[in-house]
Amino acid sequence: MHRSGLYSRTLLASSMLACAYAQQTTPPSTIAAVAAGSGTTTSNIAPGSIFTITGTNLATSTTTNGSVMGSMLPTTLAGVQVTISGTLAALFSVSPAAISAQVPFEVQPGSQQLQVVRDGTAVATATVTVATTAPALFFDGTGLLALKFPNYSIVGAVNPAAPGELVLLYATGLGQTTPLMQTGVPVPSSALGNAAFNASRVTVQFGDVSAEPLHSVAAPGFAGLYQIAVRIPSTQTGTIPVSIQTGGASSSAGTLITGRVAGGNDRQVQAVFAEYQALRPKPVEALTPQEARTQPTFADAVRALQRRQGGTGDPEAIGGVEERMIPGGDGVMIPARIYTPQGTGPFPVIVYFHGGGFVIATRDTYDASARALANEAAAVVVSVEYRKAPENPFPAATEDAYAAVQWAFANTAAIGGQPDRVAVAGESAGGNLATVVCMMARDRRGRMPVHQALVYPVTNLASESPSYEENGKALFLTRDALRWFGGHYLSTPQGTTNPYASPLLGSVQGLPPATVITAGLDPLRSEGAAYADKLRQFGIVVDYRNYETMSHEFFGMNRVVDEGRRAVQHVAANLRVAFGL
Repeated sequence: MHRSGLYSRTLLASSMLACAYAQQTTPPSTIAAVAAGSGTTTSNIAPGSIFTITGTNLATSTTTNGSVMGSMLPTTLAGVQVTISGTLAALFSVSPAAISAQVPFEVQPGSQQLQVVRDGTAVATATVTVATTAPALFFDGTGLLALKFPNYSIVGAVNPAAPGELVLLYATGLGQTTPLMQTGVPVPSSALGNAAFNASRVTVQFGDVSAEPLHSVAAPGFAGLYQIAVRIPSTQTGTIPVSIQTGGASSSAGTLITGRVAGGNDRQVQAVFAEYQALRPKPVEALTPQEARTQPTFADAVRALQRRQGGTGDPEAIGGVEERMIPGGDGVMIPARIYTPQGTGPFPVIVYFHGGGFVIATRDTYDASARALANEAAAVVVSVEYRKAPENPFPAATEDAYAAVQWAFANTAAIGGQPDRVAVAGESAGGNLATVVCMMARDRRGRMPVHQALVYPVTNLASESPSYEENGKALFLTRDALRWFGGHYLSTPQGTTNPYASPLLGSVQGLPPATVITAGLDPLRSEGAAYADKLRQFGIVVDYRNYETMSHEFFGMNRVVDEGRRAVQHVAANLRVAFGL
């Protein structure tokens, strides 16, 4: 008995020590934010709204209400409860880092105390502001708004909405409905039309255009979720910020991607843009040039999409790649990358200039274009890393570009090329440089390329063409970004009329034949078309093609966008003809 009692007392002491140790080592529960919807930044919440608590050690496990749609929501999950002013909230899910719940309709507006209770003990407390309405929109996980068509098919990159189409937005925090909803009780699945639970008046803001919904109702089969049927304004294209207002309160804006109704929307480009949005890029016009150069690019999005589609994201195979330093303008040395196709040379030569508004991007960003041109045209491609503005404003880039072309003529043998078969090509700002170097060769009596391939070229920095307005908020390039690029490129406003900055304003006599490519959904479309017209008027042989459903940068998306590859092949075919192949 004595030893048995000692053993019992030892076990009891060990148990007490273990409990004490557990109490000392269990991390405290904390609340970082309480936000409407699925947000992570503290905001107002409203009676009946879905809200999210984020923090640490809020629950000991991750548990979700097994059947959210159509089932009564519990007030306890995995031993966790949430109270607001002593009233139990309905729970969707709990985890150590987040709790999703519904605010009880009984809670009154004002400053209220929220508690997270675990196994009967309050473990975290926060003060929250309950408002009559606290609208919040829901997102799809990539940063885009969660949208559906009226048939409940999902709006997304592979099934985009167009201006003028009716879509369903999903929100919370719109307040009570008529008839009244109950906390944690899903609205019946049949609650539409005359049986709908109607919310208060809501206004939807698409950019700078307001729209009145056809209806704003509680979403059938759910608790705390609202469904807003609204038609996208016909004037809104591209990337649009969308928010909702009700009861004097506004939601944070979400992003909707549309394209023009005419010609439809290319789903492959939309898929790339969805990946791009997931990388959380910031508008360049809100950044310094140094900050803008660190932002994700369309090329990053292409690689992400390749991996999502089961690929590796590796670049297109090619015969060889070599880095060199070559003479630029003003006596400087600049980097260049030499792409050699497979096979036995010597080959024709394409001197290629990448895009980036003269300010950002590198030969790495446009690597896919250079590789594709080398393979499709069976030519050596010299991708030139010209100097960037504003550190090196106009005309530094043009001088580098011209020097690179003349270097290529003089060094074709060293790079496996043919001296009588040298052409130029470029995209966007690079398209500008490609035609400007031809002007410079004419004016300075230098060696003239046999062909110029201009892909959505910048041709007029002095004025804005009609497509600036039409596609001012287009994918990958906006009117505001173009203004930002131009402001950094030119050191003085007078520079806009210099033909070497705005080739559309200069003489095009004596220039070589050209291929001009534009994209229908690009703010640069009109000036590219105008330049093709001017070349033609002065007797220059021009092959102009506009890819109606494409956006800026589609040429470099050639591994995931079919029209991009076709554009590369078309340019390459014209180059082969120019090379006499």
